[in-house]
Amino acid sequence: MVVEIGPGTGFPYDVLPERVKRNWVQVEWNPSYIKELESRHPDADVRRGTALSLPFLPDTLDAVFGCGSYDTVHDIRKAIKSASNKIRKEGL
Repeated sequence: MVVEIGPGTGFPYDVLPERVKRNWVQVEWNPSYIKELESRHPDADVRRGTALSLPFLPDTLDAVFGCGSYDTVHDIRKAIKSASNKIRKEGL
């Protein structure tokens, strides 16, 4: 499973191949973006959360991705630690 932090309104999900979308989870904190994501991509896995508190158990993710989202996090070290704790040893 790949987690995208802060997808906003849905890019790059818009251009992902279907085989990738099946294992892609979008984590967003903004309720208006969540509503738009669910409207634009009703089959997508969208969850409420932040880079500092990812809604996943430790060692369960293959990768964590943030396109333009980590630069808005006030504690980047904590965010990276949060993500690294969720990624499996075999993950990226």
